[in-house]
Amino acid sequence: MIALNERQFKATLLGAFIILSWAVLWAWSQTHYGQHSHQPVASILPVLFFAAGWTLMTVAMMLPTTFPLLGLFHAMIADRRHSASLIGLCITGYLIAWVSFGILAYFGMLWLQPLASASNFQAALLAIAGVYQFTPLKHYCLRKCRSPMSFILGHWHGKNEAIEAFWLGAHHGLFCIGCCWSLMLLMFAASSIHFLWMLALGTVMAIEKNVSWGGRMSAPTGVLLIVAAVVVKTS
Repeated sequence: MIALNERQFKATLLGAFIILSWAVLWAWSQTHYGQHSHQPVASILPVLFFAAGWTLMTVAMMLPTTFPLLGLFHAMIADRRHSASLIGLCITGYLIAWVSFGILAYFGMLWLQPLASASNFQAALLAIAGVYQFTPLKHYCLRKCRSPMSFILGHWHGKNEAIEAFWLGAHHGLFCIGCCWSLMLLMFAASSIHFLWMLALGTVMAIEKNVSWGGRMSAPTGVLLIVAAVVVKTS
């Protein structure tokens, strides 16, 4: 039997949590509520279902893209007494940033959807996501996400440990939102949420942020999204 050290155990546990989230997300996507949770409705119950589904999506799709930062942060604080709690606070800050964005987006879509037909709305989201791939803000946030060590050094000083760990995750979440918000909004472009669609978007965002050549994916992805917008608009 292979014995895992503490770091390997924590990484394995986090990986298992991500896999479980994908499994639950797949099961959720097969239900009526899962398929229609991204169609905004002005009622408290749909909002709660949306928040639950969006949290699952964030854990499954976005949290894996932060593994380089979490790994470096863990190595930096491994000798501290409450290192596991600090990692948990960092993850919590990251998730809160994304869930807050998701809820704001939900109400924004609730206001915008009645202003256009379904096809126009879908085409607009695809076009916005495509154009945003070429913007300076996208590339600025992407560079921040692709430089986890410099990000940690700029946000972690090791004094107020719990607060700094939480805000490290939250600030990283904000830059992650700045990098990927338009792609995540594509979840609102479909009448139902498809598991393979989520997996494809999650893969694109993970490659963009973590693979050495990932930065070069922005332009081709943008072109594909703009072409898709034209096809939806003219079909």
